[in-house]
Amino acid sequence: MSEIHTTPSERLVMMANQIAKNFAAQGEERAVHKTAEHIKAFWDPRMRRKIDEHLEAGGAGLEPYALAALEQLKMRETAAAAPAETPARPVDAPVSPQSPSSQGGDTGNDHRWRFKLPGFSRSSH
Repeated sequence: MSEIHTTPSERLVMMANQIAKNFAAQGEERAVHKTAEHIKAFWDPRMRRKIDEHLEAGGAGLEPYALAALEQLKMRETAAAAPAETPARPVDAPVSPQSPSSQGGDTGNDHRWRFKLPGFSRSSH
């Protein structure tokens, strides 16, 4: 007889474990990665939030590969949410030749043609 899962968290734990078991024959590293990718791709945000809450509460019932996959996802999301540092352009760096300011044009209203198409000209508009 199958187990009855009464709470949403229990159902999500069961699903995560089933996904991990499905990939288990591929070895731990690949199973964890594939489980994480599957959950990321196919679980809606509400499901992900609920399983994250369950994970933060201790992750009871999660099999090792499912647990590792969810922790991997959490780490990826945390890393992606961290603001990436954009290196500043050195003051003496040359300005791109394509930028309107380097061509002496108005940055908002630069209407000069950059290329010509046969049959089209400024006067045709």
